[in-house]
Amino acid sequence: MPNNLQFSKGGVLALQEIKRLLDAAEAEFKKLSDVENMLCFEFHNEGASLNHCLRWGPQAVDDLLVEIGNPTLGTAESSTDSRQPETADCAQ
Repeated sequence: MPNNLQFSKGGVLALQEIKRLLDAAEAEFKKLSDVENMLCFEFHNEGASLNHCLRWGPQAVDDLLVEIGNPTLGTAESSTDSRQPETADCAQ
């Protein structure tokens, strides 16, 4: 991973907003039943499933913000990864 990442103030703000939106989407996704979760997982391949995106997308933004020296993530839970692995995706 390059250690010379440079984002403008607007870029950092955009990353923070992306993080907020991904966290909100993940919270909504958790409302699906186990059967609906599996249907989402099976709709695409495992690397591109909605499950995978919502599980690892927020972590990618966290990592970017920390790497660029701006770990203002906006949630108390961001300092520890409280997300649970999605039903089918993480076993692989």
